[in-house]
Amino acid sequence: MRTSESGAHGGKRNEAKRGRTSHAAYMRVVGQALTRDWYALEACETLTQLDLVSRLVETRPDRYPTRGWAVRAILNKAIGDTIDLCHMQADPASERLAAFLEARRTGKTVTAIAREWGLSRECVSRTVARQAIRLVTDRVLALGRRRLALKESTTEREQRSPARIA
Repeated sequence: MRTSESGAHGGKRNEAKRGRTSHAAYMRVVGQALTRDWYALEACETLTQLDLVSRLVETRPDRYPTRGWAVRAILNKAIGDTIDLCHMQADPASERLAAFLEARRTGKTVTAIAREWGLSRECVSRTVARQAIRLVTDRVLALGRRRLALKESTTEREQRSPARIA
């Protein structure tokens, strides 16, 4: 019967595949990690298990001595890229996202930002903060995929390309 089949196994389409962390889980973790220092990020298993973190620590131990340092660097890069992208859009919503991320980067709380903007904390949290965190999360995940994809594509290209005849 269809209803029993769609129960535990196939009913929830938005759940992550077994063994993979869902996008929503990454958003929760990134939202909490935006203002954390590298030492606190050491304990963040969701972000420290990213392949990019491992590669940074292994290939550049002088620059990224611990996983927490690498996570902080990735978050800083993602936040900076998102702020730059928002500034390039030149519309009020994007400018507000950039202002929110800049304020969070300096350590301001959502409550302080809301007070400064004359809005309720709930309004800022449910609109600007969610959108900003989604954009930063997407950027964090894209940084990991892009570097992996570039590394794989170079290797694959070398294997597939025929030897040149001089």
